[in-house]
Amino acid sequence: MSHQEATSVVPHPLDEVEERLRDVETWPLFIEGLELITKTAHQRYRMVVRSGRTTREVHAAVLEHPKENRFSWKSLGGPRYDGELRLTAVDDRHTR
Repeated sequence: MSHQEATSVVPHPLDEVEERLRDVETWPLFIEGLELITKTAHQRYRMVVRSGRTTREVHAAVLEHPKENRFSWKSLGGPRYDGELRLTAVDDRHTR
């Protein structure tokens, strides 16, 4: 099992970043190793994950936690694939 952690600041206000992240199928654009996400049902997704030369399919629940400014996901079976995106306003025009 591997662990991935990264921090960056984007030049957009917190509410705009949260709105963009609600489109879960765009997450492969910025989460390393995540190749594809397809919605299968309400809050349920099929994720294609690559680690080195190995690719696997994971079925996961993705939840938004608006009061905490974060999104989390957890595999629904098979190998563990859990994580979260935490957002913090740096100022009124930037989000970490």
